[in-house]
Amino acid sequence: MVKHFDPGAVGYSSTNALWLGQAARLAYRDPAMIEASIRTWEFQQFCFFDRDATQAFLLSNSEVIVLAFRGTQMRCLRDWMTDIRFSLVPSCGGQVHRGFSLALDLIWDEVMAQLNRCHSSQKAIFVTGHSLGAGLATLAASRLQNKDHNVHSLYTFGSPRVGDREFERCFTAEMGLRTFRFVNHNDVITQIPPRSLGYRHVGLVLYFDSTGVLRPDIRYWDKFLETVEGGFYDLFDPGIDLIQDHDMEEYAKNLVSNIDPQLNLDLSAIAVSR
Repeated sequence: MVKHFDPGAVGYSSTNALWLGQAARLAYRDPAMIEASIRTWEFQQFCFFDRDATQAFLLSNSEVIVLAFRGTQMRCLRDWMTDIRFSLVPSCGGQVHRGFSLALDLIWDEVMAQLNRCHSSQKAIFVTGHSLGAGLATLAASRLQNKDHNVHSLYTFGSPRVGDREFERCFTAEMGLRTFRFVNHNDVITQIPPRSLGYRHVGLVLYFDSTGVLRPDIRYWDKFLETVEGGFYDLFDPGIDLIQDHDMEEYAKNLVSNIDPQLNLDLSAIAVSR
């Protein structure tokens, strides 16, 4: 683990990406293991949230607050994407996935209470998550901005789309250049719900190619989009290897191999939304 998280980083930080990727990975562990691990990260405050199928944890020290959301198993993610919760509901200036909104509501009051206990204007707030957790992290970051909590950055891994074009427009105005959305090669979960149903991505896409090299270039993203054109339900075809490229362990491995504290990405070359 890189020792020095940079709460003051302006724009993308590969060091912070590694830290937050580890937090998203750790979110899958039980609370006792999470708390034991974060003690070595020099965070003094820890709180775990668990209501029904929604889990997250909050870390805090004198400089930074990290809010990390847990993802879900692949078989459960398919249910999230195909049942009645797939519909859109009004939220955050547009419309968002109903299931994501309901899931976040389960722990939201607890999250806000804990955040208010440890928040101060000197602390930078970072939000992260993988898979379903990335969708919840995106929605949480949007809600926090609306509450004037000044989210410093959002880092997501294998995120599905969260809301419609109006949500994307409002989110981009507030958080667009501070949202870094990682996609690992052929992770097709990043292409659901489909654009044909009105959904749009948010933030700047950072694409790991088949060799695990980070490609902050719109051409690689466009090439990936071309490989997943077709019907929504085809994305769940048993012949498609969803597991490996969507696995948080793969994202974590690629973050380690691309660590470069001196990296200064040209944001103009990075694809936004879609």
